[in-house]
Amino acid sequence: MKTSVSTGSSESWVMASEWLQKCISEHSECFVPEEPSWYPTRLLDIGSSPGDVVKVITTANIQPKGGYVTLGHRWGDAVVIKLTKSSAPNLRSGVSLSTLPLTFQQAAEVARRLQKRYIWIDSLCIFQDEDDKSDWFKEAALMTRSIRIPLSTSQQQEPRIRHKESS
Repeated sequence: MKTSVSTGSSESWVMASEWLQKCISEHSECFVPEEPSWYPTRLLDIGSSPGDVVKVITTANIQPKGGYVTLGHRWGDAVVIKLTKSSAPNLRSGVSLSTLPLTFQQAAEVARRLQKRYIWIDSLCIFQDEDDKSDWFKEAALMTRSIRIPLSTSQQQEPRIRHKESS
């Protein structure tokens, strides 16, 4: 039986989940409690199914249940949706995941497959207003506490989760 080379295949997700569980159970520095004792100031609630809207929540007001993942990504020259004073009401009420950059959509897919409802993305969880950097300075000091299950990209262009089988 041929093993799939697609990162979107069931076999790949089973393998990735097994690797993650092995890492968490065998490396004390990788241990992630199911219910963290601390959460970042804001998280994205990605819901539990692909059709759900994505909302920025303030963790002091809405207590998350379970863990979360983080996304580190290069902004490059791309126009990235950002949390600002003017975009906050819209992001708090919820936006369709399909309106977010492909990297964010794929991070949400990975989080869901890892059975996590929350994700931390710097551009959407830290206020990015040019005229007021106070939130950025406050949250930047806490970032090392935010890295739990990191998803990262290093490419300038949008990374892809391949869904088609390679020949």
